[in-house]
Amino acid sequence: MRFQLVTKLITNTPCVLKVTVVAITFLSFAVAPTSCLADTTYVFSGNITPYYFLPSGAAQSFSYTAPDFIAQDTFVPASSLSECSTGYNATCGGIGFLPSSPGFGIPGQVVQIAFMDGVVNPYYYFPLAAFTVDGTYSAVVFPGANTGTLTVTSTATTPEPGTILLLAGSLVLLFFALGNRSKRRPRAEAAF
Repeated sequence: MRFQLVTKLITNTPCVLKVTVVAITFLSFAVAPTSCLADTTYVFSGNITPYYFLPSGAAQSFSYTAPDFIAQDTFVPASSLSECSTGYNATCGGIGFLPSSPGFGIPGQVVQIAFMDGVVNPYYYFPLAAFTVDGTYSAVVFPGANTGTLTVTSTATTPEPGTILLLAGSLVLLFFALGNRSKRRPRAEAAF
């Protein structure tokens, strides 16, 4: 459809203008964003359930900004996290987002966060929508489960100014081509 519009608009315009309009239009469509961009921030705080290795448990947290919602299994290394705390003497190695995880009970009931610290590596279980829908989610509670809260916030980002100017420039040229076409037509009819 984009190419049909360009073809119709350039049929009666001078050669240089035709080439310019076609080149800028194709370039603008090539670099234009195909969808709305959104950054998604995941903020987590939770507690490891006390057990023999950690009799007092441990408070853990992390913060991560992804380019979009996380819809497939993804490991995020500690260097890509804004903040990460294991809550005890272990070092944060990264976070595993596991939407395809079977979790507990019936497969597909929950999504998991694997808090990779090289020692305990606790898992936290959240409702299915927790990685892909804005909101604040509490960890699914069952006997012995680790508890926590995950807040998911997406924010739309705007295209870079260069892309906007390129799109606007091509539209100006297209309207200019239309204006030239309509101005020449009455003169040609009057000459006959």
